[in-house]
Amino acid sequence: MRILFLSNLYPTPWHPGRGVFNLHLVEGLRGSGHDVRVVVPIDWRDRRRPVEGTADDARVVGWFHPPGILHAHWDRFMWRSLRGALRDEAARFAPDVICANWLHPDGAVAVRLGREIDRPVAVIAGGSDLLILPKRAARGAAIGTVLRAADAVLTHGHHLRQAAIDLGATPERTIAFYRGVDRTRFTPGDRAAARAHLGLAPDTTVLLSVGNLVPVKGIDVLVDALASDPARQAAWQWVHIGEGAQREELGRRLRDAGLADRTTFVGRQPNAALPEWYRAADLLVLPSRSEGVPNVLMEAMACGLPFVASAVGGVPEIAPDPSWCVPPDDPAALSVAVAAALAGRPVAPAHVPDRETGLQTVIGALELARAVAA
Repeated sequence: MRILFLSNLYPTPWHPGRGVFNLHLVEGLRGSGHDVRVVVPIDWRDRRRPVEGTADDARVVGWFHPPGILHAHWDRFMWRSLRGALRDEAARFAPDVICANWLHPDGAVAVRLGREIDRPVAVIAGGSDLLILPKRAARGAAIGTVLRAADAVLTHGHHLRQAAIDLGATPERTIAFYRGVDRTRFTPGDRAAARAHLGLAPDTTVLLSVGNLVPVKGIDVLVDALASDPARQAAWQWVHIGEGAQREELGRRLRDAGLADRTTFVGRQPNAALPEWYRAADLLVLPSRSEGVPNVLMEAMACGLPFVASAVGGVPEIAPDPSWCVPPDDPAALSVAVAAALAGRPVAPAHVPDRETGLQTVIGALELARAVAA
């Protein structure tokens, strides 16, 4: 198949760590013999940022939108900004199918292009585009229009599949899947060796969290949980991977709680470095307020690392035991669960969904889109 892939969630020179999972999907599709062209809409303000790295052969196109307002109409702004590039790619590449990751505005733009050039469209929903954005009625209506118009809908997990159907997706054309992990990279390993390489003390208990420092990831909830009993009384050192707008606020809260000397923020890390961090840790904590099916949890389990996470989105689907999940936005429950996990040392499962299975499901959905539109 010739696949035209559209998503703002994709690595660019300004954000080389953004949407790495979509880069892996594109690499998998190409490795399976499919021809893929990628168009990445990038916020017009991001080009003012310093270049941080390189990206693959994706076509990056800036798009303008009024910040913070008219969210339900952002697809119109994106279309106006991208239509020249998309029409050019469509004319030169002649795709068999269009695939977009992120329902709005990206998915809406893909549907509009598909109608214009008479090509089928598949959309992939990640989580917040089904669980958070629709809370605003106008945005929810726009997302529902995309779901009804798409020839196939892919969701990360069964929880999101039902959310998509509730918003208007056709059940017979809505497919749940897990991105899965690369089992050649994410494997158990020598903890002592990983700690030595990362400069971590060999005899400490390491809590690990991974994610952007933004409200939806709930890192503030984790700070409050670690600052209260019983978690505070446990012996641990907390390492966080990621950066974001809450960095200063969280640092201040840690200092006020007397936990700054027990915490290390290591900033962004390349995806290739994550397996060693998982192997070095004793417990992964994901206190998010909203998620789809977080790959970070599956990657951790593949490396032998158990987790405690908020029971949001598809997290309960992949948790080996209900005790691994806690209510979101509940520092007291999270504190108890972290202390219990450190005391009881839960064992991660030996098998987690693999990337190849997820890839084949995506290919099947693209073929379904073509069949529906035929």
